[in-house]
Amino acid sequence: MKKLIIAAAGASVLLAGCTSGTAEPDPVPTTTMTASTPQSLPTTTTALPATVLAAVPGKVLHVGSESECAPTNPAPGFGLTRVEIRDGAAGHPAGAKLLRWEFDGPIPGGVVAFTATLTGADGKPVMRGVKFIDGTVAANYVFAGAKQDNITIPPDLDDGSLGVFIPAAVGTSIGPDFNWSADLEVEGKSVGGCPSK
Repeated sequence: MKKLIIAAAGASVLLAGCTSGTAEPDPVPTTTMTASTPQSLPTTTTALPATVLAAVPGKVLHVGSESECAPTNPAPGFGLTRVEIRDGAAGHPAGAKLLRWEFDGPIPGGVVAFTATLTGADGKPVMRGVKFIDGTVAANYVFAGAKQDNITIPPDLDDGSLGVFIPAAVGTSIGPDFNWSADLEVEGKSVGGCPSK
């Protein structure tokens, strides 16, 4: 007969099993347990990271593959009507995101700025923006930290919609869950924000 004794924290366990000389296994092993006075074992607590980023007041929480927002008080005439962010951008590496602003009316003359600010778990904001001067793209950029990167791929401007990509490196740095807000300004005055201010 084989015996195995396991001792742990003041308790001993005796496991005994018998085998016969034949090739057939013993159908039920015998187990004997002996307990002694319980002892306290040292414990440790490990804080696990949150799996979902907390929502921030005045921001839209992006969890999953897409999020959207529509202003509750759109400006009359030219103004923001909806913004969406989706994970993945066709033709771009994994981690890239698609950002689309929708608006009423044609883009007016003067200075018009489409912006979105995204903040991941690290708390560092990233701004994606497109600026028009008299209807022509004057700036197409990502601003992260103290660095502005000009994007050479032109935005996708369609009737009432402006779409841009957020580069994979930036998308990966903010992570899968992030808070965001967006704005549309004409001559420095907001004509719609998401969420509404």
